Amino acid sequence: MLDSEQGGFFQLVPDTDFRVDRQYVDQTNVLETTFQTDSGTLRLTDWIPAACPLLPETYWSTSLIRRVECIAGQVSLRVHFRPSFDYARKSVSFRF
Repeated sequence: MLDSEQGGFFQLVPDTDFRVDRQYVDQTNVLETTFQTDSGTLRLTDWIPAACPLLPETYWSTSLIRRVECIAGQVSLRVHFRPSFDYARKSVSFRF
């Protein structure tokens, strides 16, 4: 997601060959991506929270929510993550 050359990205994909289908949930900003592999099916749901006066602005103005579900069989997942802040003008470090 986002700009893989200059900005950050957060990629979640099966670690084997797959077919992909994307669609928005009816009348929402929720994107569902379905990955079909020979061993199973994986659904990735992405959304950005809408403004909510009950939550701090930093929560809903900067958050990307991602949910991954294996909905059939088994699927190994590859995660490639490179965060970027301030439009890639600041360096980033983190530990796992």
